[in-house]
Amino acid sequence: KLMGRYYDLSNPVHEKMPYYPSSFKPKVEQSSTVEEKGFNVCKITMAYHHGTHVDAPRHISNEGTPVDELDLNKFIGEGVVLDLSFKEIGSGISANDLETFSDSIHPKDIVVLYTGSSNYLGESWINSKYTYLDKSGAEWLVKKGAKSVGIDFFSIDKYGDSANPAHSVLLGNGVPLIEEISCEAKHLLGKRIFLICLPIKMKAGDGAPARVIAYALD
Repeated sequence: KLMGRYYDLSNPVHEKMPYYPSSFKPKVEQSSTVEEKGFNVCKITMAYHHGTHVDAPRHISNEGTPVDELDLNKFIGEGVVLDLSFKEIGSGISANDLETFSDSIHPKDIVVLYTGSSNYLGESWINSKYTYLDKSGAEWLVKKGAKSVGIDFFSIDKYGDSANPAHSVLLGNGVPLIEEISCEAKHLLGKRIFLICLPIKMKAGDGAPARVIAYALD
């Protein structure tokens, strides 16, 4: 039973939320008010990849599985939060870096990479200088049998790398991504967790905003 404290690993959605530099600014508008119509209704214009979200294989291939057809078991289950904050901000996480944690990762784990970049979310300097996963690191996680991989910033790939090697390796091997996990993950460093990530069921979606919560198991 999950009776202990849970941690919300999602960032709030709002008009001033930070976003990947090459994307577009989210917009929130109030379409009706209590005073005018008896109820409040707001509408939002945002990308599937704004805020805390899931990347489906459809994100990199028209033939890839869309988010509404992904098995939710990919996003629900045991996992571990790895502390990669020793890496210099803006550098790449390699297979050698991850090898240190080899004994902590079980087959079919949800693996969350905490880089510390999330502590600076909202500061413009880090928007293109966050820590990322390099190709060797992605290949290592596939070999370890991770069922999904999360990271605590906009993208798992280096900003401006059009080859998107981490996306290609992970999504290409059926390992979906959870991007922009919040800095609350710092409370779970090195711990076994039970994670629940529920992406919105966007039909034929290349991704979807998600609510992510986790319980510490140890």
